Parts: sequence; structure tokens; C-alpha cells
Amino acid sequence: METFARRLSAVLAGIAGAMLVIVMAIMFTDVLGRYLFRAPLTFAVELVELCMGLAITFGFALTTLHRGHIRVDLVTQVSPRPLRQVLDWLADAATLVFFALIAWKIFEKAWQTMGDGIFTQILKLPVYPVVFLMSFAAAAALVVATVLLIRPLAGGAR
Repeated sequence: METFARRLSAVLAGIAGAMLVIVMAIMFTDVLGRYLFRAPLTFAVELVELCMGLAITFGFALTTLHRGHIRVDLVTQVSPRPLRQVLDWLADAATLVFFALIAWKIFEKAWQTMGDGIFTQILKLPVYPVVFLMSFAAAAALVVATVLLIRPLAGGAR
């Protein structure tokens, strides 16, 4: 299960990186068009918004795997090891609950977006496929958080 979580995180991180490269290319092309040819990409903002949403959510799984989320460890630095392990487990449990809520609410938003027929303003692209992908990415982070939570219970290293 842990190998699956690592591979899933790596694939999603690769997609997040690709989204950032696409954002960079769009912005570069937009700036060149704007200042050299006085012809900016009119659709740049909406594509950047969609790609950034994907880049952020697809990075959740790898960040969760490496426990890279923001955390304040003032107490854990001076705590004995058994207490630290309990606090780490509680943090993993909170992460699991957080991603369960995020995946659920984004999935609901995807259905709502599809039902409302929301499209981008200029390119008229449907928004719901991107929102469904974002909910999938949050669900993948939930899977990784679950693996981190049950690993110590199964005798794995923290």
C-alpha cells in the first residue's frame, strides 16, 4: 500500500509540474505577444487559473507523503518520543479528515459546476472537468494520508 501511495504521489507531482510548465509557457507567450507584437493572449488568465488549480491540488499528495504541510512543532521539540508519536498520529488523523472534507466539497462543486453549465469566458471551455480532476487529486491525498495514518498501526516506521 505504501508503494502505491509513493507512486501515486510521484505521478500526481509530475502532472503538477507539467501544469506549472504550461503556466510558464502561457505567461511567457502572453508577455512576448503583449510587449513585442501588441497582441496579448486574451485567454491567458483563464488558462492560468485552471492550470494553477490543478497544479496546487495535484501537489497535495506528495506534500502529504513528505508531511510537508504547515505545522507548528513547538511542543514536539521538547516532548519525549512516545508523546511525539501520538502527536504525529493525531496530526495525520487531522490531515485525513481535512482531505476527506476537501475532496467531498470539491466533488460536490464539480457536480454543481457541471449542472450549472459553467464555461470559461473567452475559450468557452467547460470548467467541470477541471474541478473533477481537482477532486480526484484531493482524494489521492486522502489515500496518502490514510496510508500514513495506518502505517504505524501496521508496524511500519513513522
